[in-house]
Amino acid sequence: RVSVAARPLSLLQPTSARQLPHCRRAASSAAPAAAASLEELLQQHRIAPSAPLAADALGRLPSRLAFLQGLGVPDAAVAAVVRRNPSVLSTEPQALSPGLDYLLSLGVADLGGSVRRAPDLLGCSVRRDLGLKVAILQSLGVRDIARYISRNPRLVSIDVERQMRPAVELLSSIPELEVGRVLEQLPTVGLNAEAIAPRIEYYRSLGVPRLGRFLSRHPPLLAYSLEANVQPKVAWLKEQGFGDVPTLLSRNPSLLSMPVEASLAPKLALLLGPLGRRDVA
Repeated sequence: RVSVAARPLSLLQPTSARQLPHCRRAASSAAPAAAASLEELLQQHRIAPSAPLAADALGRLPSRLAFLQGLGVPDAAVAAVVRRNPSVLSTEPQALSPGLDYLLSLGVADLGGSVRRAPDLLGCSVRRDLGLKVAILQSLGVRDIARYISRNPRLVSIDVERQMRPAVELLSSIPELEVGRVLEQLPTVGLNAEAIAPRIEYYRSLGVPRLGRFLSRHPPLLAYSLEANVQPKVAWLKEQGFGDVPTLLSRNPSLLSMPVEASLAPKLALLLGPLGRRDVA
């Protein structure tokens, strides 16, 4: 059984520990608004009047908006949060908070930014969902979970069986590949098996030695466009007379991150000019 117990909030920085209780107090103390001011609130936050809001939800609108604002959700983003997670308007802030409390315990500071990008964090289950995914990532070697979630809060919406498992199994099947390192640098693409599979197959077909080490040294290789980036550079290197391009790339994987005209070509000119060498590979 995976333990997802969070560290006590008292262990966090004082400002972070006080932030969420303050938001809940602000929400509970928000004064009821008259019908006219409710209409103004809807317009101010760009919530369409046709949105499926019951009468009691309309009455709670000021307190829910106060809760979102207290988290740091920008006014311009409130409508999008409500559209993507309508339960925000019908659920008490206390019930929306477990996932946020858990993020604070992990060290995630920007709750507003996380909620703006992943409204499903509001009301998510820690034990059955978010905490389980965090435990999986930690077991794979992801060390800075706070940074990972800050970069990819949509982790909460990823399906463990349909999305995480295929990507993790694919990465884990490659000898010497450091799965945790790859996921840390590619928090979104790294869990998309359909995106990384063609790149892995291309580098394998190219004959790059020690493929896992190659990808671990420069994880963005799994995100570069094959058609627009990787294949043209491989062709250019071959045109320049490099016979063993796979070995060259294995030793220098960051070459594929450099633009040809602005970086690779001048470096090659410098190398071939003063030094007169071609045995780079």
